[in-house]
Amino acid sequence: MRKIYSVLLLLIISCPILAQSITIQPSIGNGNLLIKSPQYVYGNVSTADPGGADLFFRRSEPSNGLGLSGTEVGRISTFSDRLQFESANPHFMNFKVNGGDRLSILNNGYVGINTVTPSRFFQVNGSTILSETSDSANVQIGSRDILNAKLVVNNTNFQHGISIISPFNPGGFALNVEGTTHLNGQTIIEGNTIFQDNINARQATFNGSVTVSGDLAVAGTLSKASGSFKIDHPLDPENKFLYHSFVESPDMMNIYNGNVITDEKGFATIQLPDYFEGLNSDFRYQLTPIGAFAQAMVSQKIMNNQFVIQTDKPNIEISWQVTGIRNDAYAQKFRIPNTVEKTASEKGRYLYPEAFGKQ
Repeated sequence: MRKIYSVLLLLIISCPILAQSITIQPSIGNGNLLIKSPQYVYGNVSTADPGGADLFFRRSEPSNGLGLSGTEVGRISTFSDRLQFESANPHFMNFKVNGGDRLSILNNGYVGINTVTPSRFFQVNGSTILSETSDSANVQIGSRDILNAKLVVNNTNFQHGISIISPFNPGGFALNVEGTTHLNGQTIIEGNTIFQDNINARQATFNGSVTVSGDLAVAGTLSKASGSFKIDHPLDPENKFLYHSFVESPDMMNIYNGNVITDEKGFATIQLPDYFEGLNSDFRYQLTPIGAFAQAMVSQKIMNNQFVIQTDKPNIEISWQVTGIRNDAYAQKFRIPNTVEKTASEKGRYLYPEAFGKQ
């Protein structure tokens, strides 16, 4: 049978027993409540009962009461395997240090650090450090036990796994990741996004579909297996998409084209952009007469960002095309190679094994 004790806090102005020791011994002799004098203050609540004891705290107890009719605030209970602190509804537990509310446990189970009004099962107001005692320890949010990451967030019921709201970051970022980043799954980036590789060859790896809603700026070389544009089909925009593949070249090639009609003497001058010769080198030409058989030639090659076409007949429409290889400062320093030997770790492996019937 568990022993039950009640504690009453009484304000006694003058009483000779204040200097006396008081010992309460139950009649069966297996429990006691001891209160010593102010000179030797200590307390003791004990029981020989293996079931333990309950120490109740009550308020609004009648002055002539027996400690059982006041409103219970909480209790301290002893068991064979634990010491239990319990508050009685609607009261909650609160620990104060230097006048501040440092730890609160509400009757709904919510725990607050530096707050008495936590809005979740665990709320911390103030800077927090989560540390560990070994390299294998980690922090996990969610029900899955995953040991291959220092921080694990397992989400099955919420729209977002992690939400970072940080609209103002003077000189910084809402999320700063130093090192290789691996995103496995569909990734949607809305707004201006900059990926740059300028420190220790850091990179971001996306394994899966990536959707960018907005402009994408790449400060470096973009490598891909294929590429296209994708738009709503001009003839059936509600039901179909239209794809066109990119034009590929082993060179860093720029293409310029147009149509022109030669004059009465068979000449036509093609004016190119004013940056043409500053951007390009190794020029190449194509001419095609339209609407009539005629001979056409480049009578004067590109000079001062223009060239001259000549036909053997007057007033001939010519479709022309000129290409140039990029020769700007960036292209000169970062020329794209055509064939590159695989590294030792890459040999025997494929970027796209399924295309070769490999797994």
